[in-house]
Amino acid sequence: MNVLTILKQHSRPVCTVTSNQSIADAIKLMTARKADALIVTDDDHPAGIFTARDIFRYYLHAEKLPPAETKLSDIITGSLMTVAPADDITTAINMMMTSDIRHLPVMENDKIIRVLTLKDVLGCQIDLLTDEIHALQDYIDDLHEAAQD
Repeated sequence: MNVLTILKQHSRPVCTVTSNQSIADAIKLMTARKADALIVTDDDHPAGIFTARDIFRYYLHAEKLPPAETKLSDIITGSLMTVAPADDITTAINMMMTSDIRHLPVMENDKIIRVLTLKDVLGCQIDLLTDEIHALQDYIDDLHEAAQD
């Protein structure tokens, strides 16, 4: 199964902010859009991601400027991990698990088209495993009936 399959089932728009916006601006946007993550852009190019976890990290290190005076560019990490729609879902899962991230942007033609979440990935995997269990149960039932004949 590839990333595109999951994107078809879980369609959420990408929310973006610019790197020169403040943490307070980002929190307001996250609240208004009910988003757990925002893609941070710099000159219309993805520069990073801002998540609820970043808010907690910021407040743990409160010796900095207030949220309204702190730019996102000052706190986001510069490296942005991404996957492509054609990538296998196990690749996405491995990236998320080894890097301890919950949001993984999906890039197509140098543009972020969606953000894949750990919840999306795990929900899809659970559905697949449930279907497989039912298929195996049906197979076992058929074998059991054939043995009785």
